[in-house]
Amino acid sequence: MIATVSSKGSLQSFPWSDSPNRFLFQNLLSNAIEYTSHEEITIGAAVSNADRVIRCWVRDTGRGIPEDRIGKVFDKLETDREDRGGLGLGLAIVKQVVEAHGGQISVTSKFGEGSTFEFTLPVEAAVNAAVFQHGGNTAA
Repeated sequence: MIATVSSKGSLQSFPWSDSPNRFLFQNLLSNAIEYTSHEEITIGAAVSNADRVIRCWVRDTGRGIPEDRIGKVFDKLETDREDRGGLGLGLAIVKQVVEAHGGQISVTSKFGEGSTFEFTLPVEAAVNAAVFQHGGNTAA
């Protein structure tokens, strides 16, 4: 498996190791690893100064999601039909966390070719959540 990390913009001071930021990437990356064997996973982030958002993504070249299931992946209790042991809560929680911080999440996928999960967080909300979590200390 090949992992690629990409970033654009000023992300050096962003608290990536802090919750909820870490949780979002952990969940999406864990899913990508589970459904991608011997292919490529790319994680990335970019700051849009014009929109004041941080855009983050996890892209894999795994098996992808069937078209009839795309609209359900963020639903609670929605699991893989091949039952890989998940509870069907991870992506639903990811969506709730992103939306609770004023962001948006989406997925694009082509069955047999892979998926891209992308979320945005307002810069202020992402940084404030990390500061609140650690009592004002955003050091990694």
